[in-house]
This record gives sequence, C-alpha cells and structure tokens, in this order.
Amino acid sequence: VLFVFLGNVRAALITADVIPLAMIGSISCMVKTFVSAIFLSLGALDFGLIGEGAVIIVVNCIRLLSVSQKEIGATLPL
Repeated sequence: VLFVFLGNVRAALITADVIPLAMIGSISCMVKTFVSAIFLSLGALDFGLIGEGAVIIVVNCIRLLSVSQKEIGATLPL
C-alpha cells in the first residue's frame, strides 16, 4: 500500500520500518524502567502518528530531491 501511494520502493521500505523500530525502542525502555505492558495499548495512537509523520517526511524528501534534480539538470539515484 505504501508503494502504491509513494511510488518509490525505498521510500516505502523506510516508512514501513518506522513503526517496528518505534515499538522496539518503546518496549526496551518499558522493560528497562519496569513499566507495565498495559501502557503500550495507550500508546497505539502515538504509533499511528509516528507512521503518518514518517510518510510526511519521506514525501517531503522525495519532493526536495526532485527539485534538486531539476536545478542541476541530472538525475539523482533514488
């Protein structure tokens, strides 16, 4: 689905990696501080916002790369 909307394999893979990495980070912090896993369900909305934020950042990076391509008159590897 990300590939269809973004149109770029690398961008889709980067965006798809954000949520699992955020989960690993939050679970490791919860284990380290002895916080109950019940709070992870409260953070589910935050993981959605993290994923959406990643999509916005990747789309902006693709836009900036295309502007740079037009300015220098060459194609940048995507």
